[in-house]
Amino acid sequence: MIEQRLWIAAQAAADDSIAVEVVRGIHFTAVSLGSRNVGMADSFPPRGEEKEWSPPLLLHLPLETSELLSLARSPHLGDRAVALATANALLQQDSFPATEGLPPLKEGSDVVVVGGVGTLARELREQGHRLRLFDENDKNSLPLDMAGRSLAEADLVVIAASFLVNGNWRAILERAETAWIVGPGCPLAPGLFTGTPVRWLIGRKVVDVERLSRLLMRGCDLTQLEPCMERVIVAV
Repeated sequence: MIEQRLWIAAQAAADDSIAVEVVRGIHFTAVSLGSRNVGMADSFPPRGEEKEWSPPLLLHLPLETSELLSLARSPHLGDRAVALATANALLQQDSFPATEGLPPLKEGSDVVVVGGVGTLARELREQGHRLRLFDENDKNSLPLDMAGRSLAEADLVVIAASFLVNGNWRAILERAETAWIVGPGCPLAPGLFTGTPVRWLIGRKVVDVERLSRLLMRGCDLTQLEPCMERVIVAV
């Protein structure tokens, strides 16, 4: 349901807009539009023997954004990351102000974090909340097969936006009572999440496009990219 809404909304916003640059870094993918809007998504390395759909397209930049959105139908996660970054650029709204805080959360909440969410996990711990982390890329993570029961018991489930690319968010949201979607790849479009357990979106707005592109090409991670972005928090 969320994905369908996302692609419909992005196609409606595409009109005759143009993508002028696509940067695929090790950790993140960024798409810059002629309007200067920039969207991001988590990168995924190529897997399997079949070739990705995006490289032939990207040879012909600038392109109509509708062509990049068509990559949402690809079986390759790297292609779908380009499509999500394009959608995020198209759906970006200037009316959402930057903020350094976090959404309200009752004291001492039991929080389950699924995936990598950067410094937000540390911020929640510093506020006194109890965290259980499930992230295959973190050596301190709990075993993933324990996640199911923890999701149902938690006061809050924090989901990395990367799950919007790989499709694993469905099973997580089915068990969550209250959720936040977090990360540079989070679509800042609250209407997409109406009727779901998602209550807050915590994404990023790029404020230094040139520097971001250089850092992405060097393989920088979220911590190193932070000076190029501002945090944006949107209620659903």
